[in-house]
Amino acid sequence: MAIKFYKEFGELGYLATYSNHGFYKDGVFYQTSEHYYQSKKFVEKEVVDKIIHAKTPKEASNIGRDRNNPLRKNWNQIKNLVMFDAVYYKFSQHEDLKEKLLATGEEEIIEETTKENYWGCGPNYDGSNHYGKILCKVREQLRSEKQMSKYYVTRERYENLYQEISQMDKLHDEVERKMGESVKRDNDLRENPEYMSLRVEAMYGIPARKKELLLKYQNAIIIEDTEEYLNWDQKTIIRKCNVELLVDGIEEKYTILGSDEGVLENSILSCDAPFVKSILGHKVGEAVLFNGMVIEIKNVSKVEEKVLEKKHDEK
Repeated sequence: MAIKFYKEFGELGYLATYSNHGFYKDGVFYQTSEHYYQSKKFVEKEVVDKIIHAKTPKEASNIGRDRNNPLRKNWNQIKNLVMFDAVYYKFSQHEDLKEKLLATGEEEIIEETTKENYWGCGPNYDGSNHYGKILCKVREQLRSEKQMSKYYVTRERYENLYQEISQMDKLHDEVERKMGESVKRDNDLRENPEYMSLRVEAMYGIPARKKELLLKYQNAIIIEDTEEYLNWDQKTIIRKCNVELLVDGIEEKYTILGSDEGVLENSILSCDAPFVKSILGHKVGEAVLFNGMVIEIKNVSKVEEKVLEKKHDEK
């Protein structure tokens, strides 16, 4: 049976772009999916900022629909992609919403709009229902990620994760202290942008980062403890090794480390990078084709800890 919803009210209101569930994207906090979607219509910073800081999603929508503000040139070509991002980041950063969406199984999701036919079904149920379809695509993406949620780390990174988690509570206390100082300087909180910025960080930013770190820590697979690493023949490319390659005849040297340990400028690659995934498991002397490039594996060697420390110090 299809799941039908309209607006942000009621049991299914969490599906709507107006639902009060903010998220971070590229260091910016968006109060709702609607704020994100409307802000991406424009390139003029003044208009974008006005939408981001709009008090309600309705206000953000009104600004976004004001044709006195010129739309970015390719808006019609990218608007569905923008809406996908708006929905994906909302659900990926709210575990409770993610579980609700996944619990809808394979049911069709329909936005029962009463006037428009593009994002919803329209009054006659003959609309495109693009928003409902995007919700289904995001659901599929989140389900796929949940099934593949392996997070590889070196032992050093695993220990650092614990330290970072421990620092989150101290950081939260420090932000609250700054909030108190800000109130003393200007107790009109509605006109105190410093306080409001700190409040968003305390309520959303730090808890979101702590949740992400905890999830990584709980799902971490320490590379040095894996059977692959312990029984390594030093001829096969594995996680945590040095590789010497010929990429279309050009010599390149890299160190392969954990899922989020890549630092390309220091020649360190994440084991989750598509390029690395294409060569993992291959041996010295073999050749691999990746994105039209021929990759010849010339040598594989152990990562020396002193060299690794030096590379990390350069970050």
